[in-house]
Amino acid sequence: MNIVNIAAYKFVEIDEPEMWQSILKEKCNQLELKGTIILSREGINLTLAGSRDSIDNMVRFLETDESFAGK
Repeated sequence: MNIVNIAAYKFVEIDEPEMWQSILKEKCNQLELKGTIILSREGINLTLAGSRDSIDNMVRFLETDESFAGK
């Protein structure tokens, strides 16, 4: 299996970073992704590694929330 790495950040207001932390941890576990996600009220910073399908799935998942979608 080829491993894909992704690094990203976005400055955006996150009202409940604690809630997002558990959601994103569960999603990473489901997709067998490894890495780090840092959340704060000011935004998100992530570095993840996994299969291409898993990385693409995580990006699509994040983009379902308007806070993380787009530019």
